[in-house]
Amino acid sequence: MTGYIINPLGLSGITIKIFVRSTDASRGQEDFRRIVFNGQCAELARTLYRVINADGIRLRAAANESAPIRSTLVKCSFVKTMQINNEWAEVITPENRQGWIKRNYLAIIE
Repeated sequence: MTGYIINPLGLSGITIKIFVRSTDASRGQEDFRRIVFNGQCAELARTLYRVINADGIRLRAAANESAPIRSTLVKCSFVKTMQINNEWAEVITPENRQGWIKRNYLAIIE
């Protein structure tokens, strides 16, 4: 894949982060399921990893609805759960974004 950055204003001193989402997200998830859930650490993996069960879930900086939004998660994304705090769960995304989401948006990976 080739990409280009057009900078007609000549901006400098900035950092650009590029994130590419595959159109075939299920391929990586299937590999993840096969490797992690059939390996030696399968039991631990089933307690740590979850899937997002709705689209447009806000990843927040803290465990409350007024906290700043760090990112938005899409349905079927895998996350690693770090801790559960009442109705909130602290998670880390595959892109290493860490934050809080409502616990009811997490489901067990089948």
